[in-house]
Amino acid sequence: MFIIAGLMWASFTALVAKWRIDATSATTVVSAISGAVIIPVFAAFSDLSRILDLSAFELGGQVLVQGLVAGVVAVLAFARAVASLGAAGASIFPALVPVGGILLGIPMTGATPNLQQVLATVAIGVGIALVLSQGKVTWSQRSGQSGG
Repeated sequence: MFIIAGLMWASFTALVAKWRIDATSATTVVSAISGAVIIPVFAAFSDLSRILDLSAFELGGQVLVQGLVAGVVAVLAFARAVASLGAAGASIFPALVPVGGILLGIPMTGATPNLQQVLATVAIGVGIALVLSQGKVTWSQRSGQSGG
């Protein structure tokens, strides 16, 4: 499923750049289709008692954080990044998510990254540095002044 999710995110990135649609339209379509697919499947095949047992505060918090912030704001910001930086430039940000999680986990939870996490963080950093050093993302592409 991780590979399928990555391919879907890459497709979203490429299509937003190719079709040159604005971030709000892209987010609206993604959110509407996601909700139309996921909500009925979840309702049909899940035990809803766990959700119904939540307090209004807990449920509201989950809807706010996972639905609005992670679901809408993140997609909106990423679609805007694709429009501003191009697909290649914006593709750097999803790669930074695990790095951010590891680095934020140190002060927030006191977690110490294991060797795998340190190596993955270094590998991601090297990969991003290589992409940026190749000149694939130029200032003219970022500002939308030339093809790409």
